[in-house]
Amino acid sequence: MLVYQAKDCLNCVLELSSVPVKVSYKGSMWTQHLDFYYFKGYQRRPSSLFLDVHLQFNLTDRDVKIYQGSNCSAVWEQYNNDYRLFGLLRQFSLLRSKQLNPFDCTVVGIIANEPYTVRLRIWGKVNYLRAGFFIGAIILYLLSYSLVRNALFFYSSGCALGLISSLLIVGFVVYRFAPKWIIGFPLLFGGWSVSFYGIYLLWRNFTNIVLRYQKFVAAYFATVLIVSFAICYRYGPPTDIRSHNLAQWALQLIALIIIYFSCQVEWKILILNNLRFRKLAEIYFLKSLLRNLPRTRRLLTLGEYERQGIEETRKAMEQLRSYCRSPQVHIGYNFRFASFVEGDCDHIEEEEIRLHEAESSGYSQYSDDSGEDEHLRNIRNSRRNVADLNNTRYVS
Repeated sequence: MLVYQAKDCLNCVLELSSVPVKVSYKGSMWTQHLDFYYFKGYQRRPSSLFLDVHLQFNLTDRDVKIYQGSNCSAVWEQYNNDYRLFGLLRQFSLLRSKQLNPFDCTVVGIIANEPYTVRLRIWGKVNYLRAGFFIGAIILYLLSYSLVRNALFFYSSGCALGLISSLLIVGFVVYRFAPKWIIGFPLLFGGWSVSFYGIYLLWRNFTNIVLRYQKFVAAYFATVLIVSFAICYRYGPPTDIRSHNLAQWALQLIALIIIYFSCQVEWKILILNNLRFRKLAEIYFLKSLLRNLPRTRRLLTLGEYERQGIEETRKAMEQLRSYCRSPQVHIGYNFRFASFVEGDCDHIEEEEIRLHEAESSGYSQYSDDSGEDEHLRNIRNSRRNVADLNNTRYVS
């Protein structure tokens, strides 16, 4: 294995553009040659928010390796790491994307044994897939408060989460029960990319697997969805405010991540997010300040005052009865007080109510100097006589 240095690529770098670059046959498959290309990058503009740049190949050999870096040294380091320490430092092949950063200068290294043609493919001014994710993430962020309180969204997201979790559980069960040498040897001798080669083949041939075993796949998905729906139905949608807040924050975090990765101009998105968070902090501070200010007290109407008086009197009488029934109270009971404690009679008799109403109605019949005091004295004496008569009747 040859270890290349950065100085080996100083004079052999070609510029990538929309014009195809043809590369001839290299020779033997045992001799690997690293071809270098560089991409200048475009100027950052608001119109390039959803711009995409990809490498487009025209070759029959799928065994092509791509390395990206900011300079030749970074590309050489990635290449040498693939063959260092039995491939333990090898980068996962699925992470070697053909997508380029449209605004940075990028050096690309390509290894292919067969002749090939490479060119840049630019997705016009707008990648509609990115724009769709961006708009959808904004809508998700704005509607997160309503979605976490929607029962339909709860069941649908619960079923989707159960389906994803079931795949993880299947992978964990296979890892636990499979012989260790089946999993350990590929990881030791082939590197991380070989360890995930089965997952890569599964994803690559997913359509063929579904068509060939469509009955089993349909039964598996149906079973998982039914079980997930049953679990969601058993516990029901959350009702407490803290669960709603956690779910809302999770949706907003997912929306922000999608917004960040769906745009190519990351620094503008970060500035917008910082400004938005600052605005939210100001709104939260103002709401907290207004919430802690003393509120204006509303005066009761006459009807509310009478109803509140009746209700509070009833509660006070119930508390008095409960207190008098306790063993800590030692009071000499008479018959009327005992009847009040047991709840057989009220604290005021009908005769006392009539006397009170008569006393109140007599106020308007006299002026301040027309014998009002004498009238009140007579009424109170009659009430006292009636009360003494009732007490004598209860005692006897």
